[in-house]
Amino acid sequence: MPLEIVPSALAQSSQPEPCRPGVDGGVNLGECFTLGVGEEPVKSQFSTPADLLNPVIGTLFPLAGIVLFLTIIFAGFKFIGGGTKGRDEALQILQTAIVGMAILFSAFWIVRIIGIITQTDFPF
Repeated sequence: MPLEIVPSALAQSSQPEPCRPGVDGGVNLGECFTLGVGEEPVKSQFSTPADLLNPVIGTLFPLAGIVLFLTIIFAGFKFIGGGTKGRDEALQILQTAIVGMAILFSAFWIVRIIGIITQTDFPF
């Protein structure tokens, strides 16, 4: 008996005909996969790429801020406990963190300004 690998979402699909990627010119994954057992297809929840990316981007900004904060704390520990070599490493880490913060801050406000100009509501 050959072993067939079937994704769990595909196995739980409520579609009457099974989805077969690559057969009959490809498959529309938005129609094949569901978000849960017996629920609507993914396509009904995420109809455009923006519907999928907005929650991800809204999560990435705060996560990047937390990583930035932890990097500054790490640089502080290196500065305090590393002697001369640790001081130099800490300053390099701190410089990198400040550049990262500037990029993060700029990206956030560029997206916000574009949202204001285009009258688009971003979730963050």
